[in-house]
Amino acid sequence: MATSYLTAISSLCAKSLNKNYFPSILNFAIHQRSLLCTSVQQSVAQELTQENSQQIGQSVEDESPIDNPSLETEAPGNMASNQLVLKPKAASSQSGPTLINDPVAQKFINCMMYDGKKSLSRRIFNEALETMKKSQIEKQGSNAEQSKIEMDPMKIFHQAIENAKPIIGVQTIKRGGKSYQVPIPLKEQRRYFLAIKWFITIARSGKEHGMSKKLAKEFLNAYNNEGGVIKKKIELHKVAESNRAYAHYRWW
Repeated sequence: MATSYLTAISSLCAKSLNKNYFPSILNFAIHQRSLLCTSVQQSVAQELTQENSQQIGQSVEDESPIDNPSLETEAPGNMASNQLVLKPKAASSQSGPTLINDPVAQKFINCMMYDGKKSLSRRIFNEALETMKKSQIEKQGSNAEQSKIEMDPMKIFHQAIENAKPIIGVQTIKRGGKSYQVPIPLKEQRRYFLAIKWFITIARSGKEHGMSKKLAKEFLNAYNNEGGVIKKKIELHKVAESNRAYAHYRWW
């Protein structure tokens, strides 16, 4: 088509007697040829996009959810939309069927776990929180100053752990053939470990029936700076205080 345009225009120019019209006619021919090329390119691009969209649609229809497990079928309410929904990720090993998502609580549950029975340990911890809540509700009904009574069992648990954490401990160091109990400051991780360990050992050695009830009792006592866990903390501080003369053995 472009060649026919050029031949017609060239013949017209050859027949024209006035040579002043030739540049304008040649510019017109070049403009028409450029328009023709752009239209051809646009039509080819449209055909390519249509073919690609048809191939993608056929591949999506042929692909089933069993063949591709990363995709999910459409929801009933979104049948009109062609959007694909990704499957949710699996839950982490630390989470479970509980409303508690606290790192300190999870650490306590893992330390209390025995023989790999984490569900039992989690259930005992949840029952201890329920027992604390019930005892605080009973105390609130019998006490006139109700605003001073803490009703959140998780706040009681965290405050009990904070009250039970020791600040300083002792370490056995040999110097000159003798062993000395040298006082050293404890790291934060060690302080948490000792507090959790004391709660579990004292609750297990209690004479009452039910681990959850004994745990709840120790939590409430430690919340009020009372009980066997606070006694262990004070005893450790006394041992460190009595051996403060050997503190220089940490460096020498």
